Amino acid sequence: MARVARQVQAPTLSNQVEGGRTPLLPAQQLQARGFRVAIYPNSVTRLFARAGRELFEGLRASGSTEHFAGRMLDHRGLWDLFEYPAFMAAEQRYGVEEPGR
Repeated sequence: MARVARQVQAPTLSNQVEGGRTPLLPAQQLQARGFRVAIYPNSVTRLFARAGRELFEGLRASGSTEHFAGRMLDHRGLWDLFEYPAFMAAEQRYGVEEPGR
């Protein structure tokens, strides 16, 4: 990895995939080896998949998602991920109306 970063005359990228061929290294070590960018292309998908599987297993077993409620964002927390206040301000600014009104 260090040789690639030294020999390539352009910014280098490290593809960090858990269980992949490239060793998982902390950002500081990647930077010290000359990498300018690191990507983690599957990390969030694999985490979501495990959480989803656990949620559905619990739902099947108990008939409820209550066992998972403490690990979930509340309604506002979810919308805040998508900049809900800015979205609502844009609706107000541009006069977007709710369907059926």
